[in-house]
Amino acid sequence: MAKGKYFTYIQSDDVMHKDKIYLSVETFKKLSEDYSFIFSDVFFIDEEDNLAYYISEGKKFDTWIKLMRYHYPWLNSKDICHYRFLIRGNFIPAMGNFFRKRWLEKVNGWNEFLYYKDKKLKFINEDYPMWLKLSKVSKFYFLDNQLAYFRIHKKNTSTTRAKDSNIEVLYLLLNEYGYCKENGYI
Repeated sequence: MAKGKYFTYIQSDDVMHKDKIYLSVETFKKLSEDYSFIFSDVFFIDEEDNLAYYISEGKKFDTWIKLMRYHYPWLNSKDICHYRFLIRGNFIPAMGNFFRKRWLEKVNGWNEFLYYKDKKLKFINEDYPMWLKLSKVSKFYFLDNQLAYFRIHKKNTSTTRAKDSNIEVLYLLLNEYGYCKENGYI
């Protein structure tokens, strides 16, 4: 595990904004210790590092959160940083994350596998289960800045493994059913 008070990561094809660490640390200094992670918006870029648009249903989006707000209108709420919103869909861009390390340790970090009844599935996207796990025991915060760049290309896992990822999310949501029922989310 990394040393220090904070932790972040970025996929090898994405780019971190030069101010991401500074702005994230400064934001954490203003938040209480019960905030486990911060996430920011991200720009889309192409294979040559040019700002780009993601096209969905014939509409162009220059940032991740704009795209997510189009598909999830409830994201326009000021209080989106809660499990009850996150369970509706993964709206957090992985490259926009920044954590207090102690919270990652408290929830035993990421899980490589998803278990559902007698099935053991290797995660394609470990981020969404981590956001859900942390949101059950802590608070999280949306830092309304674009602090990373998500590269759009034909080899993105989200494109090449979309079907497998969707099946994974279905199993994850089935696993979350009991928690949702116990806590009045359904």
